[in-house]
Amino acid sequence: MCKLTLSQKDHRWVSTWRHDSEMWSAFPELQSKTFSRSFEKDSRASWVQKLQQVHKFMWEKWQLAKAELPLEDGQEEPDPGHISEECLQELAPVIKAMPAKTSY
Repeated sequence: MCKLTLSQKDHRWVSTWRHDSEMWSAFPELQSKTFSRSFEKDSRASWVQKLQQVHKFMWEKWQLAKAELPLEDGQEEPDPGHISEECLQELAPVIKAMPAKTSY
């Protein structure tokens, strides 16, 4: 359905859709397969906020097409933009260990 990844080279959260939906055709901002936000690695507020923005966008986009793209058995619909503190704590050392941002 959709994949949320971390680009360590350019310090960016990226959501990538592997499906299309007719429900998105009326919204130009939803027609792109990807949505991303870059962040400052040394600012917890920055990377958390950008992760929340990408998470919110991807799940709100899914909500428009959930009849076509149902969740897998046992999977619960999340609160868009809400990332548990436990998850953030697990991500913190990954973010801290990232190399310097690559400029293209």
